Amino acid sequence: MPRPVAERLERRIDTTMASILSGQCDDFEVARAVVDELLTLGMPEEELEIFALNAPGQHARFPPRPAGVRVVAHVPTRQHRECVLATFERHDTRSIEEAEGTWRDGSWVDFDPVSVPRWIKPPHPQ
Repeated sequence: MPRPVAERLERRIDTTMASILSGQCDDFEVARAVVDELLTLGMPEEELEIFALNAPGQHARFPPRPAGVRVVAHVPTRQHRECVLATFERHDTRSIEEAEGTWRDGSWVDFDPVSVPRWIKPPHPQ
């Protein structure tokens, strides 16, 4: 018996690699300002996430990413990508990384803090 269309669609979405941008902010206040601006510009809330990355040495291996607060955005179109990059630049994020991963339920579910980042803007000191 064939599976319902919704179930087939959900499986396809779960296996699709999403385009993701991550910007490192000074603190949660700046990260919240970035997210607020992106929401005002029309980004859906379920396409944005804020999280903190532990300091070096708190992972099994030395992480190639500096510790800090990240705003992460799923950018399914070129327009989304340009909007997020411009907002990151306006808020002077310390670094910007691009990645592919699994985006599900408003979160980058397969983020690996020790994978090698693909920098658009490498980290700069405070």
